[in-house]
Amino acid sequence: METITFKLEDQLAAELQARVAKAATTDSKHKYARQIVTDHLVSNGEGLFVHQIAELHDEITRLREDLATVAVIVMTQAGKIDDPKRARAWAKKNLLSH
Repeated sequence: METITFKLEDQLAAELQARVAKAATTDSKHKYARQIVTDHLVSNGEGLFVHQIAELHDEITRLREDLATVAVIVMTQAGKIDDPKRARAWAKKNLLSH
C-alpha cells in the first residue's frame, strides 16, 4: 500500500469538510477524501458524472423557476394577462410542467 498526499484549495477543503459533516460513514476528512478518490478510480469517473448531471438538472430547474417568475411579471405588467393567477397558471403549465 502506498501513501498519497495532496493539497486542496481553501474552498475545496471547506467543501470537503462540509460533506464530511453530512456523511454517515466517517468523521475524518482524510478518510472521506480517500473514499472519493477510490470510488472515482473504481467507477472510471461514472459517479462524478452522475453527480454532475444531477447538479445540472437542479440548476436547470432553478432557471426554469426564475424564467416562470419573469414571465408572470412581464405578462401582467405588459397587460397581456390581467389576472396574475392566470399568468402563474400559464407559466406553470408551459414552463414548469416538464
